[in-house]
Amino acid sequence: MFTGALTLLFPTFWLRLKMQKLAALPTFNSTKQKFLDRTNYYGQVVEMDGQGRLLIPGLLRESANIKGEVAVLGKLTLLEVRNMELFKQEMEAQPFTSEDAETLGQLGI
Repeated sequence: MFTGALTLLFPTFWLRLKMQKLAALPTFNSTKQKFLDRTNYYGQVVEMDGQGRLLIPGLLRESANIKGEVAVLGKLTLLEVRNMELFKQEMEAQPFTSEDAETLGQLGI
């Protein structure tokens, strides 16, 4: 995870992950337990209002340092909400390079 980021999973994706992948792991797997502890503590169900906005609960905003302007990024099966200032700093510190483009080309993208 990133500093200044929230990951929003679509309910169908979360249910599939939880039911198929997590349920298949041993009950006492410590990594599974840590993941479930965090998703159960921070995990919140939110709904869109009449204008298509999501109200992010305070606990989540505080934990991800989400203040002021945000970037909402589509990541295929999830959305990521990022602190805009921290996101811009990260993009500047890690620019998309010709090597990155070459790697994507090798992957067929």
